[in-house]
Amino acid sequence: MRWLLWTMYAVFAVLALGVAIVWWRYEEEARGPALAEGMWWTRDCCNVDSPYAERLRQTFLGRPEAFLRQELEHQDFDFMADRKATARWSDLACAYFANVGWETDSYDRVTAVKGDVGSACL
Repeated sequence: MRWLLWTMYAVFAVLALGVAIVWWRYEEEARGPALAEGMWWTRDCCNVDSPYAERLRQTFLGRPEAFLRQELEHQDFDFMADRKATARWSDLACAYFANVGWETDSYDRVTAVKGDVGSACL
């Protein structure tokens, strides 16, 4: 009878290890854009002083629009009309997004940039 108990423990341990490995590998693959790395994931729309909005301003303000588009494309953002882009990714429990919107002058330099980040979890 004791061998049955040890067998159940061993099976449970192997299953737990398997789940942990799958979870870890999925987490490793579910990385979002570098621009959004380290951001707090409650919805942060409308806060112009958010760390994400500040990061966008420091990265893109005054730079050519071509640089902004190249950087966002490199980080897997999808472009929409009217100078907007969004990135979406997920892990096993949550779905995340990062948005960017910008304006340019007649020389195609970024004159304003804003964005928000957020998540929805089970």
